[in-house]
This record gives sequence, structure tokens and C-alpha cells, in this order.
Amino acid sequence: MKTSITTKKINTLVCLDENVKRSAQKAAESINLPLSSIVNNYLYHFGKNKELAFEYPSPKLLAMIEESRKDIKKGNVSPKFKSAKEAMIWLNAQ
Repeated sequence: MKTSITTKKINTLVCLDENVKRSAQKAAESINLPLSSIVNNYLYHFGKNKELAFEYPSPKLLAMIEESRKDIKKGNVSPKFKSAKEAMIWLNAQ
């Protein structure tokens, strides 16, 4: 007797960076896998292990983080806001 496991497939709309998708699509094609299988595998492991895999930050991101740290030390930060309207008023005044 042959046993098969079937899973229900659904379509999901996900907004991606165009360059990221293009690069991932090429990589998937190079190993003869549909991109959906790779995304499904990634999401499966995320759901199971509750862990994300990130690359090391780029030099540009590290520079931005360092600049933010300097701003925080100088006190060059926004106040806390109670509403989005309050935040917009403060931002427009800057």
C-alpha cells in the first residue's frame, strides 16, 4: 500500500525588495528549485525553531548604527509622543 502525505497549499502575498527577489530567484533556478519551496522551507524552520538567520550587518548599516549611538549620547533624539498627531506636529516643526 502506497502512503502519501499531502499538505494544503495557499497563496500568500508578500512584499519583497525587487533586487532580493531577483537574486533569490536566480539562486533557486541554479539549483532547480522553485523559489516557493525555499521560502516554504525558511518559514517552516522559523515556525518550528522560532529563530531567524541574519547576515552580518553591512558597513553602511554599521555606520548608521554608530551615527545613531552618537546622536543618543548627545541627546539628539525625539521626545516620547502620546499620538501620531503629536509626533507629526513635532516633526513638521523641525
